[in-house]
Amino acid sequence: MNEHALTLRQLAKRFSATSGLHPLDLEVPFGDRLVLLGPSGSGKSTLLRLIAGLESPDSGSIFWGERELTKLPPHERGVAFLPQRAALYPHLTVWKNLEVGARRKRGDPVRDEVVGSATPHPNPPPQGGREQD
Repeated sequence: MNEHALTLRQLAKRFSATSGLHPLDLEVPFGDRLVLLGPSGSGKSTLLRLIAGLESPDSGSIFWGERELTKLPPHERGVAFLPQRAALYPHLTVWKNLEVGARRKRGDPVRDEVVGSATPHPNPPPQGGREQD
């Protein structure tokens, strides 16, 4: 059994002549959390979009445990991605907005123990490298 929840092998993405993500190797063990920090344009969102299947890598592979996700469509990956500049539902809390994107195939909401046990602040201040509206 693979001891890593997420494994990336030489994952890379280019946008025309610009490198969106240089080849990256990464292993995140089960039970660990990962935080991506970096300046605007450093590839954080590209990496997350690749993992979620919203972009296709130019090279490399993505594994969740033993399961390869690289060529699976987004709806078969079991991954939710809420971008920094998302079209949020203003009448919902942050938690409820996350649940919208993380529904299982059966339509069941994701349980607290899967997504996290902390209840987020319903209206956090904007954060991130890009200018906010």
